[in-house]
Amino acid sequence: MRAPMRHVITGEPALVWAALSRAYEEGRLVRVEQGRTLPGGRVQLVAQLGAVTGRSRWELARPWLVRVAKLAAFLAVLAAVGGLVWLLVLAVLEVIVVVTAAVAWVQAHLALLIVGAVALLVLFAAMSSESRCSGLHCGGCRR
Repeated sequence: MRAPMRHVITGEPALVWAALSRAYEEGRLVRVEQGRTLPGGRVQLVAQLGAVTGRSRWELARPWLVRVAKLAAFLAVLAAVGGLVWLLVLAVLEVIVVVTAAVAWVQAHLALLIVGAVALLVLFAAMSSESRCSGLHCGGCRR
């Protein structure tokens, strides 16, 4: 990186101020050393300015456009996050609807489900009693 260089800036006060402001926005203004008023309302300053670092010419030429682009990117990310949250809310609501429908179906068919469960238990009990082994802890049936 190059060392800051001394520059003598002379002109109308508003123009000199604009030049210093621009150097400050670009990150080049190191310090203002001397200043004096010249005849005719002009001013003269001696300022140390460093090299431009970390910014492209495009960013330096149109800083307002960079701010607008960053704002647009932020709003796009915010909209995407909002959309994902909304999709999550819709998914939770859909799960609630499915669970509610399943509970309603079970309640509507509860008597039939109980009768079916009891019938299956009786059927399994009847099937298992036919093949029961008569020995105690034998290695298999001796029939």
